[in-house]
Amino acid sequence: MHKTQTGIPALVDSYGLERSELHQLRLLAERLFDQLREELARSLRCAVRMLEVSQGAETMVEFCTDPHAQHLAILGFDGEAAVVVRLEKSLAFALVDAAFYADSPSQPRDGGERKLSLTEQYILQSTLGLALAAVLRRVFGIFFGSRTDLELMRMEHSPRLVPDALPPAEQIVTTGVKCLVGHTGGGAIDIGIPLSIILQVRTRLVPPKTVNAHDNPASRARKLLSGARVRLDAVLGHRMMPLNEVRALAPGSIILLQKLTNGVPCIELHCGGHALFSGTVVQHRGWNRFLIHRQGECDGDS
Repeated sequence: MHKTQTGIPALVDSYGLERSELHQLRLLAERLFDQLREELARSLRCAVRMLEVSQGAETMVEFCTDPHAQHLAILGFDGEAAVVVRLEKSLAFALVDAAFYADSPSQPRDGGERKLSLTEQYILQSTLGLALAAVLRRVFGIFFGSRTDLELMRMEHSPRLVPDALPPAEQIVTTGVKCLVGHTGGGAIDIGIPLSIILQVRTRLVPPKTVNAHDNPASRARKLLSGARVRLDAVLGHRMMPLNEVRALAPGSIILLQKLTNGVPCIELHCGGHALFSGTVVQHRGWNRFLIHRQGECDGDS
């Protein structure tokens, strides 16, 4: 199957699409090909497989003159092209054979190169063309807004023919698969949408991220550390003493720490050497509990 080697870098660097937007386009393409497979399998009454989803970027003239573009379909609204589809000859024959000749592919009577007859062209248009229009309306509706009348405008069955539906230099974002139809064969199918259409709805393709004003590094750090366990110490008081007095301390010695306020000592709650709160110790249901009075240090004398 055809793959444009420089398609993704071109989409990102030259055309301004973001990686997230390309990812959403790929998800849409996968949905589209999956539903196209179901539509074809239902109408042809045979197994249909879609393999190797790819993305790329080409101009309209490159899209139409690619070796796989032996058959082209143009879909749009009221004569205005919105989607182009190219089909490899082997896939066109496989679809016709599955619909008309069951599992016995036909061969040209004269042994020459096979071409689609008018009847076979009609079969291709009534199977693939209608299936494409149906799934494109459902899956790619984001690109078409309120317009729901997408239809197959025409199909071309001449290789290297550049339809005038779009300018030759129009940039096309492409996605493609290899399609296998029953036991009759298969080939490549690629779907292209003008880049100008995608750029008009890119804000709807990937919703913008909401920015939280409080989601700064400090806030994130607080959230991460909010569950951390820290040691708290209840400190009754502080006093500076000469070293010789400290050496003279013994059981029964009395050290004056602070004056009592209303007969209740002030206690400080420390963490890492810093006073967080000051308060008093109270009795509650047999437990000593710390009652916070104010934030910071005590006002009493030490």
